[in-house]
Amino acid sequence: MNQQKIWSYFQAETPRIFRGSGFRLYYLAKYLRPGQRVLNVGIGGGIFERHAKFHGADVYTLDPDWASLSNHSAEKIACLVAGRLETIPFKTGSFDVVIVSEVLEHLTTEVMRQALEEIKRILVPGGQIIGTVPCEENLEDATVVCPHCGEVFHKVGHLQSFDVVRMKGELRAYFDDVECFERAFMAKAYVGWKEKIVDAIRNFLVLSGVLTRDKQLVFRGWKTA
Repeated sequence: MNQQKIWSYFQAETPRIFRGSGFRLYYLAKYLRPGQRVLNVGIGGGIFERHAKFHGADVYTLDPDWASLSNHSAEKIACLVAGRLETIPFKTGSFDVVIVSEVLEHLTTEVMRQALEEIKRILVPGGQIIGTVPCEENLEDATVVCPHCGEVFHKVGHLQSFDVVRMKGELRAYFDDVECFERAFMAKAYVGWKEKIVDAIRNFLVLSGVLTRDKQLVFRGWKTA
């Protein structure tokens, strides 16, 4: 399976598909502080970058596909850099925060661990990784087959599934202080007071087991100060 083709298509050809991630990315951006130097991994629809700039962060975006990045170059929403997580093209101690939201599930275990090592390297002492992954995803539920070549693959390229225990274990190999918890997000682009109320109610119902909808793991890890 060619992950590059999947994400080049979604990000460069149909970036509107990311509108539903607006609430999740708004939630993550609230962790930022003015003046922080922040690296976001994966341009998506450029939504996180706009939220981060609103919070006063100095934003950089890393994505392996320059065509996807170039769609946002005119907006000047971030410093756009083509590159891969396992070989991040920045110096040691370059960032206060690295954001990896809905990214790690697209990597093999080996590449993910290389990426976490690289993220730790480019963080300043006391810096943090912040991100999300799908929670306890059954990968078979989204498995499809190509009608032309017969290749079987996850429809959006997920390669791994995580729960709280596994996510904490992976992070603790690289970061000294780790937190990870379940959270449900509305698939909304706009974030207003009504949406915030509905989101809080929906999150409670999902985590209580009343609603059986998709949920994410939110995680944070701190590099030793």
